[in-house]
Amino acid sequence: MSDRFVLRRHLVAAFRLPQTSRSPTTARALLLALLALTSPIGLLPAPAAALPQAPQSAQSPSTVPADRPVPKLRSQPAILPAAAEPAAGDTTAVRLMVFSLSRQRVLDSLSVVGPLLSPRGTFELDPKNNTISVRDSLSALSRIATAIRAFDRENQPVLIDVQLINAMTAKISPIVPSIGIGEDLLVRLRQLLRFQSFSLVAHGEIRSREGETVDYDMSQGYRLSFALGSVSDDHRLRLSGFRMARSAPGAAERELVRTVVHLGRDQPLILGLTQDEASDHALLLVLRYESSAAGR
Repeated sequence: MSDRFVLRRHLVAAFRLPQTSRSPTTARALLLALLALTSPIGLLPAPAAALPQAPQSAQSPSTVPADRPVPKLRSQPAILPAAAEPAAGDTTAVRLMVFSLSRQRVLDSLSVVGPLLSPRGTFELDPKNNTISVRDSLSALSRIATAIRAFDRENQPVLIDVQLINAMTAKISPIVPSIGIGEDLLVRLRQLLRFQSFSLVAHGEIRSREGETVDYDMSQGYRLSFALGSVSDDHRLRLSGFRMARSAPGAAERELVRTVVHLGRDQPLILGLTQDEASDHALLLVLRYESSAAGR
């Protein structure tokens, strides 16, 4: 007779006992019999108390029930290191340098700073405080600093020679001779212009200093006004707000020219005023920045 059959008989006999007659031992026997009958190999499992217990670590994670969704982990943003300061010897890093001018106008420094900027260079003007802020590489800033030191010097004396000349084309013979004009200038006028005769109307000299404003009255009611810039390294002088006007007796002043003039040292600049290109008469204004101004 098999063990499974014997257990079944004991189990049937136990269940037929009255409930009040069942002792704890009988109940335990019923439980063991049920386990033996349901075990696929007919062996009783060891009691739970006899099984060795694995030591549980205090740091072991708790088991998540199957019906509870597993929480998703949030990715933490990467912490990037702060941008390092440019190395002391790095001449390509963009830096900021502020220049304060004490003698020259900051607006006049554009012609000095602009050509020295690198492709990454920028600048900002502050006319109120007479400063210029430049952002560029260290090598470019070094060149700009040298140029600004040379630019922001004491105002130098300036001498401008001024001539007002009538230019005419004779309709009848003989041609009126040219008078009162230097030979070198006369040759130049005849090479550049189609007029045949030139006569001097007025001649004068303007003596001033860099950075000053000039108002100059000439004969026959002509007036010149402009602001002197600074002489550049290539010996050029800027006359900003250049204006030429004429006032006749009993009439309001009439503006003839308003422009910006750049004078090269010892190079005459000729401005011609005429009603039209076919006119046989023109008024010429000749300006010449003299190199010997400091010695006069």
